[in-house]
Amino acid sequence: MKKGFVFIMAASLLMVASCKKKGCTDPIAVNYSTEAEKDDGSCNYELTTIYITEDITENTTWTANYIYVIDKYSLNITDNAILTIEPGTSIRVNDGNEITVSYGGDNGRIIANGTAENPIVFTSNSAVKEPGKWDGIWIYTGGDNCEFDYCIFEYGSDDWNEGTGALNFIGGENAIVKHSIFRYNKLGLRT
Repeated sequence: MKKGFVFIMAASLLMVASCKKKGCTDPIAVNYSTEAEKDDGSCNYELTTIYITEDITENTTWTANYIYVIDKYSLNITDNAILTIEPGTSIRVNDGNEITVSYGGDNGRIIANGTAENPIVFTSNSAVKEPGKWDGIWIYTGGDNCEFDYCIFEYGSDDWNEGTGALNFIGGENAIVKHSIFRYNKLGLRT
C-alpha cells in the first residue's frame, strides 16, 4: 500500500511539472512572457541599429546587442584608440564605404575576436548582396597588433588599384588573422 502511494505521488508531481506553461522566459526578448515558467527556446531578439558616422578616436566596444552600420565613407580608428568588437557582433557597411585603421599616421587598433559559435560578421548593408559592395578594411602603418579571430568577411573589396581585398594590410605589424572566413568578395585578404 505504501509503495502504491509513493508511485501515485511521483506520477502526480510529474504531471504537475509537465503542465508548466512554456514560452520565452528571457525579459530582454521581444516576446517575453510573464506567464511562461519553462523556456521553450522561442525567444526573439530585435537588435537596435547604430549608425556610425564619426571616426573612432577613443577606446570603444561594440557588442552583439546591436547592429553597427558604417554610414561614413571612410571610418578611421585613430588617436591611439582601440575598437574592441565582441563575439556575435554584426557590422554592416554601406555601399562604397570602408573601415581604416591609422589612416594618416595616427595609431589605432581593432580587436575583433569572435568564437566558433559566435563569429563577428563584416558584411554589406545593401539589400542586393554581391562582391565588392563595400571597400574593405584597411590597416595602415601605425595599426599594429590588430586581431581578427573567428571573423567572417563578405561582399567586400573593390576594383581600385588592381583589386583590393576585404581585409588589406598596407602597414601595421604583428597582426593576427586566424579562424576567419572570406566569402563572396572580389578578393579576400591582401597583404
